[in-house]
Amino acid sequence: MHTYLRACHDLQNYPTVVWFTNSIVTSLLIWMAHYVSVFLTIGSMVMINLRVLGLAGKNQTVTQVADFYAPWMWIGLTVLFFTGILMLLGDSALFCANTVFGVNLLITVLAAISGVFVRKRAPSWEGPSGAPGGAKVIAGVSIFLWLGTILSAVAVPALSNVP
Repeated sequence: MHTYLRACHDLQNYPTVVWFTNSIVTSLLIWMAHYVSVFLTIGSMVMINLRVLGLAGKNQTVTQVADFYAPWMWIGLTVLFFTGILMLLGDSALFCANTVFGVNLLITVLAAISGVFVRKRAPSWEGPSGAPGGAKVIAGVSIFLWLGTILSAVAVPALSNVP
């Protein structure tokens, strides 16, 4: 465990990481991009899930809603991934020692997998009576996973003393 924490500390002190964490403008841009991508990703995935559940976009097919939001979902996930890595590097000593951060990563990965699964399967869930029951369960679980991602992400800085 000591070696792990030492490696996290070394990452945080790497010259390039120190440069962007000491630059207020660069740090703000990274954090802002991360938060915008969170809203973009979660918003897109929740809209697709709500359509599968039959609670939104009823005048459009599941495929139409999924096709509309999919590019935003992919852009959001990509930016979220890269900015998340940069944010982790900047405070890795704190994040690596925080168990809630690990839980947040796990829930986020599961939520992303469920969202991508729903997106990929959406065209096969078209039907006159709506999406099948199993699809609705998966969409509901996906929404709860994204809610868990948000709640655990809020707890991470609170338990890490991250500014």
